[in-house]
Amino acid sequence: VRSPLMMRRQLNLIGDHARIIGFFGTSQQALLDIRLQEAANLNGDSRRMMIAGMIVYFAQGGGDAVRVLARDGDRDTLPILHMLFERCGFSAPESGGGVALRLIGLRTQAHVIRHCEIENTLHVACADGVKIEHNIIAGTKCGIVLDLVEGAFRTTIADNIIVSRDGAICLLSGSQIDIVRN
Repeated sequence: VRSPLMMRRQLNLIGDHARIIGFFGTSQQALLDIRLQEAANLNGDSRRMMIAGMIVYFAQGGGDAVRVLARDGDRDTLPILHMLFERCGFSAPESGGGVALRLIGLRTQAHVIRHCEIENTLHVACADGVKIEHNIIAGTKCGIVLDLVEGAFRTTIADNIIVSRDGAICLLSGSQIDIVRN
């Protein structure tokens, strides 16, 4: 989702029974790529964006199914705060560097991912307060990879079913991470 407009507060993608599918691909582009470009006045943010009922997956090849990015190269972009992913299905190919859902950047934080089916990695490389609850996480790659930005804290991974061949959770960096009842 790319918008030349300055986002304020809320954008909802409600896709009951909607599907975004990449059948075959060699491109490493995400099927659903969410990032905010700086406006002329260099301010703005997005808060409480919701993605519900969407099914986004690559059948074969390709990159990330969904990417939320608050970085552009080596610089931060506008904040993306408190996204809600609910009742979604995200899947990435078994081979290659693509993942089902990737959250990146210092200025993206406080997201909630719940009641989703995630196949082939949820990669969390963002900031504070992410909640991953009541999901089914599976695939041949690691289920959840946590590589939080420096100083990030209060991440919760609770009440998920995680069945992934290459491990349930890989913790690369972060602090105050609660992993309970999975």
